[in-house]
Amino acid sequence: MDLTLSQRYKIETYLEEGYSNSLISDKINVHKSTVGRELKRCDHLDGYDAEYAHKRYLKKKCKQTGFHSSTIEYKDEILSALEVNQYSPEQLVNRKRLEGGSFPCVETVYQIIYSQMSQNPSLKEPLRKLEGNLQTGKIYVLDQ
Repeated sequence: MDLTLSQRYKIETYLEEGYSNSLISDKINVHKSTVGRELKRCDHLDGYDAEYAHKRYLKKKCKQTGFHSSTIEYKDEILSALEVNQYSPEQLVNRKRLEGGSFPCVETVYQIIYSQMSQNPSLKEPLRKLEGNLQTGKIYVLDQ
């Protein structure tokens, strides 16, 4: 769970007053582990600094990306190989790796397929099952 700036200010204030992590977590309605991780990650020179912690959080959040640019380069190649050769994603990745060079992992191939499924229903055919659970924790149920 992402903490807000006001929650971070409260953490800073409660720490100065000598509250425990457990008591702080009760007061700001988050799990005590969230407070513990926040304090561990954002320990500043003079103790916890809410503004420093929030700036650091925003900086890291801006660097997050969905697909890497290199993955997007492979998208057309992946989609055409699946349609033309009728490979499963596992077969495609293993074949490309045997041929040499770098290629995205199976998980990434599945994510590309699921993202393109509405525009191209024929992509369902190479999939082994119609319901999937990606390693990222997202659950996909493909409409039939």
